[in-house]
Amino acid sequence: MTIQSKMYVLKTDSDEEIDVDSLACVTFLQSVRDAPQLSTTFYEFSGADGAVEGDSVFKPKSVTCNFLIQAANVNDYKLAEQAFYDFFYERKSYYVRFSRMPGIRYKVIPAAADIQLSENGKWSKITLELNNFSGYGESVTSSLNPQFINDNYQFGEGLLADNYRYIHKENRFSIYNPGSVAVDPRRNFLTITVMGDTRNNLVIDNQTTLERFECYREMNLDNKDILTINQTTPKLNGVAIGIDTSGGLISLAPGWNDLMFNNISRTYVTFDFYSLYT
Repeated sequence: MTIQSKMYVLKTDSDEEIDVDSLACVTFLQSVRDAPQLSTTFYEFSGADGAVEGDSVFKPKSVTCNFLIQAANVNDYKLAEQAFYDFFYERKSYYVRFSRMPGIRYKVIPAAADIQLSENGKWSKITLELNNFSGYGESVTSSLNPQFINDNYQFGEGLLADNYRYIHKENRFSIYNPGSVAVDPRRNFLTITVMGDTRNNLVIDNQTTLERFECYREMNLDNKDILTINQTTPKLNGVAIGIDTSGGLISLAPGWNDLMFNNISRTYVTFDFYSLYT
């Protein structure tokens, strides 16, 4: 027996997903996701052969969804069709995910729709194109959510979940990024929280990516000082302190990232992020 595929939508103003099949007269049929598309910059120099490879970025891609709208009569069909458009066509982006890969969601905005209306006007097949403008999908939960390991399908390959921790009390540890795309704080959600007693400058090294962040302000655990690096903005106890840092950024490469925290004791560190997939 074939299990019916499901589509779920999470709007930006809601914490609850909506099963598309719960819409009046609507049945989700299938989805097709475009292959990843890379855009690479090349540099040519006079007198030199060929070109030099520059940075590569993922281009936006489409997620194409097929639906069936079937009503008892023409009037009910027209109402259901209008409700369908009202639901999907919003000015703000939203997330969609599918039961065949339930741990990955895509941030989208609606594009074109194609309607194949029946002769009797009581049912139609609608093909809706959704623009995944970021170019990749992300995990449904973040790394500090207990469900994170279960949601990321890579952990199902016989690997031990106990090895993957995102809260640490050591100065040297590894963070595992299960995604296939680097988590770059200039574009992606990444929050690093640090508590402890610092001596001189706090230095954070990602020895995998060769990135370094330094904080020139002192911290004391007894004073409940908390340093948060929310994407590109460092704050101490909620106050921005970018001027008192080196301005460096810490990203997470796919796979293991070896982290070192120097000049700090009684360390308590958390990493919160969404894994990204092509």
